[in-house]
Amino acid sequence: MGNVEKTYNTWQYEFPINTSAGKKAFTAFGMERITGQVSKLDPKVLVKLFPEYDPETLQRKSTHVDVLLGCDYFGLHPKQEEARCGDNLSIMNGALGICLQGAHPDLIEETRYDTNLAKKIHDVNVKVETYKTRLDSHPEFHPNHTRECSVNVSSSYSHRKDESQIDNFINQEKNLPPKFLHNVVDVAEEHELKLIQENLEYDEVNQCWITSYPWLVDPQSLPDNYHTALATLERTERTLKKDDQWAKTYKRQMDDMVDRCVAKKLSSEEVKSWTGPVLYISHLAVVNPHSNSTPVRIVLNSSQTHKGVLLNACLAKGPDSYMNNLVGILLRWREERVRFI
Repeated sequence: MGNVEKTYNTWQYEFPINTSAGKKAFTAFGMERITGQVSKLDPKVLVKLFPEYDPETLQRKSTHVDVLLGCDYFGLHPKQEEARCGDNLSIMNGALGICLQGAHPDLIEETRYDTNLAKKIHDVNVKVETYKTRLDSHPEFHPNHTRECSVNVSSSYSHRKDESQIDNFINQEKNLPPKFLHNVVDVAEEHELKLIQENLEYDEVNQCWITSYPWLVDPQSLPDNYHTALATLERTERTLKKDDQWAKTYKRQMDDMVDRCVAKKLSSEEVKSWTGPVLYISHLAVVNPHSNSTPVRIVLNSSQTHKGVLLNACLAKGPDSYMNNLVGILLRWREERVRFI
């Protein structure tokens, strides 16, 4: 959070939530509490602001926060505006139902804020002070209107063991072990790695590992991108026709994939009888100027977007690498006088 990584002991939970599209599984990490007690909204004010809505449907269902949905589950955040009152208050709809979003002068917020989340992630203590102030309205508008209110002023300050993390890092940099920054994996990558590992199965007979695609989405929901892929193929053909050597090299690489049984040509019967999900992956001719024998090479473009969907985003990739963290490489590269690759 905020480019700050902090590690603390917790438990990982997997639990389902009912959404408008059905039941969805979540991975979450437990903590003592997320924030303080959440206040209920005044039903009389809700009726006044949105008379066409039942105030119970807009009311907060609990006085505490059970789950904090981050950007990993951004698809569940309410995004469709159904109604608005003023510039800053709207009724939003999403996969989890409707809710109020924003603020209004008539809705008094009495939620008791808690600094537990900031303490856990940033090791910071937040000090909240309350001051009494007197607000006198301008006499031109309300000559006799005077009221008192409380103003909460929050300020954050840190109680860290080190006076300066930056100074401490510089002073001890030469003593860092090679494994510094190894195995730094965020929550999403850790979840994807677990998904990949669970799909692995060892074949004792053939002495090889077998795996299935680590889908992050239901493959049945993939859009039909046939026409997009066909248009890309036609552009590739026009490119290859401009250079006979390119065309021969491209065909030779395609034949090689078929000979090695990593690809096959489907018959019309196989295409018609297939009832599973379908997604076409385009292939492109990419110039390879450093090679005389293969001036072009085939690149399968799984990053091509169709109706906002790309294959790479639908499959788990896991951590980039445990052993080759770029920051770790740079630190180790200048740690000694001689390097060996």
